[in-house]
Amino acid sequence: RLKNLKISGGGGTDFRPVFEKLEKSNTKILIYFTDGWGDFPENPPNFKTIWFLTEKVEVPFGIPIIVGGDK
Repeated sequence: RLKNLKISGGGGTDFRPVFEKLEKSNTKILIYFTDGWGDFPENPPNFKTIWFLTEKVEVPFGIPIIVGGDK
């Protein structure tokens, strides 16, 4: 069981390199687990993105899903 699982983040992630790499691939969907604090690409990618977030953070594209956390 994941009942006692604690999820937390520290912020400052640069999301851009992942998106740059995947733009050159045949990716259909990206599922990103993050606290949501960081640098996003300027433009949405050409694939779907689902953000599993540890707290409520506004993301510039994709589907945000809040999964909880310590903050």
